[in-house]
Amino acid sequence: AVDPGRPGESSVLPRRREESVSGDEPQAKRPRFRNYLPDSPSLREFFQPPALPPAPAAESNPYAAELERLDRDDDGAVTIVPKDPTWDLKRDLDPKLALLGRRTQRSIVDLIRARLRATDDD
Repeated sequence: AVDPGRPGESSVLPRRREESVSGDEPQAKRPRFRNYLPDSPSLREFFQPPALPPAPAAESNPYAAELERLDRDDDGAVTIVPKDPTWDLKRDLDPKLALLGRRTQRSIVDLIRARLRATDDD
């Protein structure tokens, strides 16, 4: 059938289901179960195992040889060390602690000077 809505174009529309089978009754759609196995024995014949993705070719990965070497050399231990859970607190408090450290040192020096003055007066 030609699409009459667009003059000058002769795009062919898909046939209707009734027209697709020459004179016969239209075929009913068959259910396909890909995600689970139906409980009903009459529906189990329509079960299809899920499709698996194709295996990647070794040539497609430029790091395949290095990964294989690392797998052979790996002793099974994970060498990734997580970040300290309090790293953000340390980052935020370091400037304040530095200021407090300087004030503490100055106070200690003042206390020592006061003791020295007290011993000199005696």
